[in-house]
Amino acid sequence: MNSLDRCLRRATLPVLVLIAGCSTALQPQIFSKHLTASKNVSGEYTLDKNDEPKTFEEVYKEVALVRGRYVSAVSDLSNASPQLSAWLLGLSAAGAAVALGDGSARTVAGIAGVGAASYAAGNLFIVRARIDVYRAGAEALQCGLNAAAPFRNKARLVGEPDDPDYKDTLYGLKAAVARRSDELRVAMRQSQEVDQPELRIVPARTRSCPRPRPACPAAPAGATAEELKLLNRSACLREQATWDRDCVSTSERTETLPAAPEAIQTMKEARASLEDGNRARRRADRAIDLIEGAASDLWARAVAVQLKVSEEVDKTIPNQTAVLAAIKAAGPVAGALEDGFKRAGVAGASTPASAPGGASATGESQGTARQVRALSAGDRARLRDLAQLTLELQEATSSLDEIAANVAGSGAAKARKAIAACTMKINNTTLRVSPDATSLPLELGKTQPFFVSSTGGVPSADVEVDGKATSLPVQVQGGQFRVDYTAKDVKAGDTALLTIRDGSAEHAVSLSIIEATGTSPTPPTTTGARRKLPAIDADTQRKMGLTPPASETELYAAIDRCQAKGAAPKTGEWDDATQKAAGRGDCKP
Repeated sequence: MNSLDRCLRRATLPVLVLIAGCSTALQPQIFSKHLTASKNVSGEYTLDKNDEPKTFEEVYKEVALVRGRYVSAVSDLSNASPQLSAWLLGLSAAGAAVALGDGSARTVAGIAGVGAASYAAGNLFIVRARIDVYRAGAEALQCGLNAAAPFRNKARLVGEPDDPDYKDTLYGLKAAVARRSDELRVAMRQSQEVDQPELRIVPARTRSCPRPRPACPAAPAGATAEELKLLNRSACLREQATWDRDCVSTSERTETLPAAPEAIQTMKEARASLEDGNRARRRADRAIDLIEGAASDLWARAVAVQLKVSEEVDKTIPNQTAVLAAIKAAGPVAGALEDGFKRAGVAGASTPASAPGGASATGESQGTARQVRALSAGDRARLRDLAQLTLELQEATSSLDEIAANVAGSGAAKARKAIAACTMKINNTTLRVSPDATSLPLELGKTQPFFVSSTGGVPSADVEVDGKATSLPVQVQGGQFRVDYTAKDVKAGDTALLTIRDGSAEHAVSLSIIEATGTSPTPPTTTGARRKLPAIDADTQRKMGLTPPASETELYAAIDRCQAKGAAPKTGEWDDATQKAAGRGDCKP
């Protein structure tokens, strides 16, 4: 190998280093560490492993990490393109210097070969369409992260399944409610007889009175209250009850004493608190399911995006045979490039019914206070313990309910739907036309420009009026293509169907020809005749139907479209009226 060949081989090193240093150029597939995927015979990716992160926070961080890798890939590939251009400019300058210095034909041809090979290899691996795929993937994942953000702080309130019962999380408070419920049930079992009726034996008694039992006058039918008062019947009935109590002999019998009211009330509150605690735990479970469901939604969306990105990236990967064939023309440098690429390697119980304490056949209980079961000192101590445990359970239940309501607040279902709606929108991998409307009005004699971006080669355009198709010229302007259609040789009421095509897609727009509205000159449609546009924020650009950041050419096309549809006066400039129309969304196609 002579010295010239060695020099030319060294000259190829920068492009090799540049491409190899951009990891996504030679190894373009990007997956989370939790996923393993393989491609089937139809070119679709299927999952071999899907180890979903355990918590919402882990899911969120992993999705954000993959998004960051997509953004880095966009940055790497975007930076590689101008670096390659700078290298080629330097190489061109060197070639010119050698040629002017009366260099040999072989030397000049060698330098030209290095440039051609570098250009071919660089542009095969540094593909604009791949940048757009990564960008679309990053935007889709960011959409999911934004939609899931409301759940992120709420996820911290959920905690971990093994949180202790003193921790203020859903899992911790669920454990606290469960523990206090168990303690209360134990105390209720130990005190269950306190609120039960008591069966008491009443011994026999033998009594007699020298006076006979008072005879009370019967109430006459239809007697008034005043007449009954004059009969003194109430007083007589009280005397009868006293005589029955003191003078009647009885045999041994049993009677049932109902539980004390405070015991019944304490046990009733305890049972109600247990039911409230069970309901609160069920609500907490639903809130936890909501957060875990949101995490699963976000992860499923991220998995779908990664698979889609991989499939789309595959479409941008050049065939290695085509790469090497493209650089064979480099002559003395072909071997270096070929070797370099090969080395790179492409319950509750019901309260018992109280036993009635009604009067006997002799009217013994008339006029006496109702008796209830007496409470011992031990009974009262147990009731105090029950009341305290009930209060603690109520407090834990209230805290659990409060956090569960916060986690499962309004808008949660809508936010989960927003996560599912985050899909990839790949720009520039298909034909893009601005304005992208499918129908536009066009005045007689006026010209409607269309600005075209395409990765499918140079687009073509034609217009059809009354069944007659005519090809339209395609110009290169400002890094994109431009197609103009002028409403001539047509009349008002005609419809011109303009179609723009590239190798992968087509865009058709119906132009309705209308009468000219005035004699004012057509506003300029090229940015060279206009003032430089001020900064237009991204939100306003979206309201104009553009994808930020839009070029000045795209912005002026949107301004023309806005003014052509009558949303603002036709000045051809970004004036106050057009700004207001754009802010209202009137400029969107």
